[in-house]
Parts: sequence; C-alpha cells; structure tokens
Amino acid sequence: MVHQHLIHIQWILTTIILIGGTSSDIIFLVTNHPVINQTMYVTYPNLFMLDMSNQADFEFPIDQVMLIHDGLSRYHCNNCGVHSIYRVSLSALPQLTHLILKNNTLRYIHPDAFEYNTRLEKVDLAGNQLSTLNPEATIRHISSLSMLDLSWNEQFDLNRVDLQGTRLMFFTCNHCHTTILNRTTLTSTSRLSQLDLSYNGMERIDDAALVQAKYIQILNVDGNRDLQRLNLISESIKKLSAKECNLGGTLNTSKLPMLEFINVRMNKINWLDEHGFMQNTVLNGVLLDDNLIEKVPYFLLELPLKGMRRLCLDRNPLQPDFQVDAAKDLYAAKKLRNNCLDDAYNLHKFENYLPNINGNAVYKKSPIHYLSSDGLVDLSNRNIVYIEQDYLVDNENVKKVLFDHNHSFDFQQNRVFLKSSSIEGLSLKNCSITTIYETTFKELHNLKYLHLQGNQIQFIRSDSLFKNNPSISFISLANNKLDFIAVLAFQKLEKLEILQLDWNERLSNKANNPFLLSTSLRKLSCRHCRFEWLDAMTLVGLPNLLELDLEHNNIAILDANSLQRTTQLKYLNLHHNHLLAFEPNINQQSHLKTLCLGGSPNFDLEHPKNQVLIDNIQKMMQLDKDCPDQQFSKELDKRYNKVKNETKLHPKIEVASLMNLETSSAETKDDRKDM
Repeated sequence: MVHQHLIHIQWILTTIILIGGTSSDIIFLVTNHPVINQTMYVTYPNLFMLDMSNQADFEFPIDQVMLIHDGLSRYHCNNCGVHSIYRVSLSALPQLTHLILKNNTLRYIHPDAFEYNTRLEKVDLAGNQLSTLNPEATIRHISSLSMLDLSWNEQFDLNRVDLQGTRLMFFTCNHCHTTILNRTTLTSTSRLSQLDLSYNGMERIDDAALVQAKYIQILNVDGNRDLQRLNLISESIKKLSAKECNLGGTLNTSKLPMLEFINVRMNKINWLDEHGFMQNTVLNGVLLDDNLIEKVPYFLLELPLKGMRRLCLDRNPLQPDFQVDAAKDLYAAKKLRNNCLDDAYNLHKFENYLPNINGNAVYKKSPIHYLSSDGLVDLSNRNIVYIEQDYLVDNENVKKVLFDHNHSFDFQQNRVFLKSSSIEGLSLKNCSITTIYETTFKELHNLKYLHLQGNQIQFIRSDSLFKNNPSISFISLANNKLDFIAVLAFQKLEKLEILQLDWNERLSNKANNPFLLSTSLRKLSCRHCRFEWLDAMTLVGLPNLLELDLEHNNIAILDANSLQRTTQLKYLNLHHNHLLAFEPNINQQSHLKTLCLGGSPNFDLEHPKNQVLIDNIQKMMQLDKDCPDQQFSKELDKRYNKVKNETKLHPKIEVASLMNLETSSAETKDDRKDM
C-alpha cells in the first residue's frame, strides 16, 4: 500500500514521486536530464524506477558503467539514442529487474551485457535494429529472464541466435524476420510458455516445432501471409492464433489435446477435420470467420463440449442445405455467437441470411462469373438462392448483370441486393421475386435499365423503391402478379421513359383516378392487363406520353375527354378490348399517328358517337395501317360505303331512329359503369 504522505513534486524537467518529505525517499523518477556522471543518483537510495525516455541524444558510454545504483530496479529510456549495450554498461545495477529500451537505434548487445544483472526479469527492446545481437549471436547470463520483447526489430531471426534463456517464459518478436519454426528453434528456451511471432514472414512451421517446448501454452503467428500449413503437435498448447495467414485445405487439431481456444480467422481453410475436434475435449472457443468453409460444421455443434462458449463462422461462403435450420437453432440454443466479426451487423450474421432451400449461395471470395470485354457478368441459370451484396463491389468494369432464371431466388427484406457504382443494366427475369424493398436497389446508384419480368411481384406500394436510382430510364415488370401500383410509385424518377407492365392480368385501374403520375414517361405498355376505364382522369398524370399500349384489356368506352391531356401521344393500341364506342373527336387528335381499335367484336359502328370515325374514314385508315391487322379499317370502310349508299337512297334520316339509337347506346354505357 502506498504511504498516505505520497506526494508528486513537479520540477522544471523532472517529475519525482517520493514517500515522506525528503529527497532520500524518492522511489519513482521521470526526468529529461541525461546521466552526466555515474553516481548522480546515489544519494537516492530508495530510487526504484528511473525513466529517462525521450532523450534522443543520450547513449551508453563506451566501456564505462552507465550508472551506479545498488537499489534501482527498473530503468526506462524509450525513444533515446542508445545504439549499443556494452559489457559494463549495466554492470553497476545489481538489483535491475526491468530494462525498457523501446524505439532506440540498438544494433549491438554484448554477449555478457547482463552478467551482473542476475535478477533481470523483463527486457523490452521493441522498435530497434537488432538482427543477430552480436557476432557470437548469443546473450548469456539471463537465467532469471522471463519476459523478452524484440518486436519491430525487422531483421531479427530467432533461428540465427542462441538466447540461452532457460527460464524464458514469454518471448515476443512481432514484425521480425523469423521465416521458419522448426524442431531446433526453441531448444534453448525449453520453458517457454508464450510465443508471439506475428507478422514475421513465416513460411513454414514444422509439425514438431513445439515438441521441445513442453510448457508452451500460447502461440501467436498472426499475419504470416506465406504460411500455408499448420498441423502442430503439442501436449501443452491451450491457445493458438494464426489469423490473417494463408492457411488452406483442412484444419486439423487432433494432435493438440489441451487446446482450449483457436483463432484462424482470415485464411483459406475450406474444411474442418471432424475427428480432430473430437480430440479437443476442453475446447471453448473457435474463430473461423472469413475463410472458405462451405458447409456449416454440424458435427462441431453437436459435440458434447460443455465448455464451448464461442464459435464464429461469419464471412464464409456457406452453402444452404436442408440441415441449415436445425444448425441455426442449435447455434442459437448454445449461445455460441460471441465477438464474431459480424456481431454488429445483424443482416450479415450467417444464421440470419443463409437460406435453407436447395440452391447455391454466391460470394465474393469464390466468384463464379466471367466478365466479358463489354462489361457483362452472366449469372443466369445458376440455381442461386443467395448472393453476397459485395459480390461485385470491387469490380468497376461491370456494366450489366444477367441474373435470369435463378428460379428460387427472392430479395430479402432490409438487405441490399448488390453494391456497385458501375452497374447500368440489371436483368432478373424468371426468378421467384415477390417483393421489392426500399433497400433492394439502394446501392446501385448508376442503374439505368431494370428487367424484372417473369416474377411473382404483387404490388408496388412505395414511391421510395427507386429513390437511390436517379438515372433509371427503363423498367419492366411484365408477367408478374401485380394487382396494385401506387399512383406516385414512379413520380420521383425524372429520367424514366419506358415502363412495361404486360401480362399482369390482375392489374386494373379505378374510374376517375389517374393511373400513374410521371412527367418523364414516354412509353407505357400494359398488354393483357385488366384496365376497365379510359376516362378523363386515367392519363392526366402522364402529359408527355408518346406511346400507350393497352392491347387485350377490358376497356369498353373511351370517354370523349380521355385523351385531352396526352397532347404528345402518337401511338395508341386498344386492340382486343371490349370497346363499344370511341368518343374522342378524331379531328382533335392531330398528334396521333397510330390508333388500333380492332379486335373488339361488340364495337358498335351504328352508334352515333362513332360517326366521327366514319366521317373521317381516310384518316382512320391511315391511323390503322400499322396495327396488328387492318380488320377494323376494313369494317369501317364497309360501314362508310353502306352509309354512303343509304344516304343516296334515303337522303332524309328519321329523327326518331337517331333518338332511339342514342338512347340505346346511353343505356349500354350506364350499364357498363354500374358493373
């Protein structure tokens, strides 16, 4: 317990912590003053720790004692200018236990530099320039040393030195240059308990590399990108970390019976040895995130491991199958998700996105596509049921994606379909898409053409489905199961020109209501739909429409004002409807170039309101010439000739007959509206 009179005294460049009130009681001293003579702190007998860090010009004197002190236990000089530790440098510090010389320019340590430091426990020389220590490549007299850190000595190779640390328990050399760990590497450090060799450029670790280290419990070889294989033999190791390496093939832990925890994230492992894990009876944590594992390890979930508390499988190209749901339930029941890579992203967790239906899941890690010279990626007919949203995110040359005929594929709620800044065309014909969500196309900002025909979409209710696709100009929703489209669904798409809704046989419209609002739409097609009305309000929200195709609908009457707002309309196809009368004045539709009215068997050419068609027979024949057949104009011509002949024979038409005909037509129209 620290004495109650512990006080801090701040001098100009020195911080002193002392017990009592006199300088003789100093125990911790942090100073920017260099050692100017060997005995400058002798008058402080209780000095326990001296920190002289950040003196860039300070170095140990050649062949002279650096400091004399019988009680100093800890000496720090980080970020100094020390380049060598000579034989006598620390010889007058017999009680030294901790030597911290991080981030110096140290290149040389005399083999007997610690001969008189018999109590030395910890040496931290990280961030220096050591390679083989000295010409003899050894350090002697470190029998008490338990902790040695040589990290960031980027040329240091453990195989080129002999540390003779018989009690060394913790050795760290991250970002060094040990490329091989073989059976003899750890011979002189047989009591080693923890070995950290991350980011060394390790190429090989022999299976028997740890046999001599019978007390080792922790091995860390993270970030050794050239390390492709790891099948260690050890009766003692408990924790093994080899993340961000290049391990591939099968992970085999059968010869590590005491293994409690293993971290092999970010490798290329594609298979787990089932029998191996059966030998790890004390296993409690397995981190397999970000590998190439395709099958959920059911056997690992089913093992009677009472201590298993953590299993991470995120970011693997897992494939769906009929056992997935059972595995998910077991995973949740055992509460095995614990600090996995996608903990914070609910939609990315494998147990939340992986479908259980037969088919393929497609991932960025294992691409199945070929990119053509014109930027086309064809993923059609692949039986895909899930695709990773980042699948094409790094490929800026992709312009068009074909995803047709993946018959079991559907969009997932709250999940982006694909992310890409370059995709312009997207085709998802004949899949099993039931719903478009506001997030579906959120990350396709350059999308221009969208084909969704041949799916099972039932409604378009939101005007925000395409709010992140401002460049979209073409949408096809043909051959779906649409029965409702919100009036404002496409209003925000200022570049949308073509909308195809053909073969949505339940898609109707309401009388005296606009069908859609869009000032940009030029072509609208809804063949084989269920339109029943074409009145003054139907097209009021489409002022710039050029082409309207409503072939094979249920329209009976075109109201007189139905085309009054579509002053740009050039093409109108009403072929095969249930037309009884065409009320708009044909003489006022000078912009119209094609008008198809054929195929309506009950069209009443006797109706007085259709007389305008007969009176303008030449214009009608011209409008009808590009229609599927010219039967209507032929019938119109017959009626024209008949009326013409009747007029010659009966120049006076009885008023009563006309009144009766108008009354009959009006009743028919009223009946139609009541339906």
